[in-house]
Amino acid sequence: MFFRKYEEITGIELPKQWRQSISQSFGEYFKEKLDFSSASIQSFGFHHVDELVIIISYVPEEELKSPISLFISKDLSEKEKNSEREFKKAKDSVLDIAGIIFKDISENQKDFEYLLRWTEYDFRKEKYHYKITRENISLSIKTEEILRES
Repeated sequence: MFFRKYEEITGIELPKQWRQSISQSFGEYFKEKLDFSSASIQSFGFHHVDELVIIISYVPEEELKSPISLFISKDLSEKEKNSEREFKKAKDSVLDIAGIIFKDISENQKDFEYLLRWTEYDFRKEKYHYKITRENISLSIKTEEILRES
C-alpha cells in the first residue's frame, strides 16, 4: 500500500518505539520551523523483502486540514537485507533524506509542490525515491485493517 514496488502489500511495520522516537526527534527539530501549536509529526516505517519505506507526516489537529506526508523508499542491497547493522544504516540514510526534504518543505510551505509520483533522488552515491502527498497515513492504515478483517 505504501511501497513503490509492492503497492498491494503492507509489509512489516517498524517497531512502535522506533516510530515514536523519530516523531519526537523530527518534532523537536522542526518545532521552530513549523507551527506545532495545532499540529504534530507522525512517522511510519515499513519494510519488505528488498525495499524500505519511511513516511514522515506533518498532521494538523484541525479535521478540515490535510497532513503533508513525505514518503521515502530505498531498495535494500543484499548486505542491508542480511545485516542488522547495515539495515540500521539504511534507515538512518533514509531519515537523513527525510530531514533534508522536510527542511525544504518547512522553508517553502506556501510554494512547494506535491509530488504524487515517486521521484528519484541521489544521495551519497545511492538512489532513493520520494513523493509528497496530502494522505492521512493513520487513516489509510486503519482503513486497510478494516478491509482485511471483512
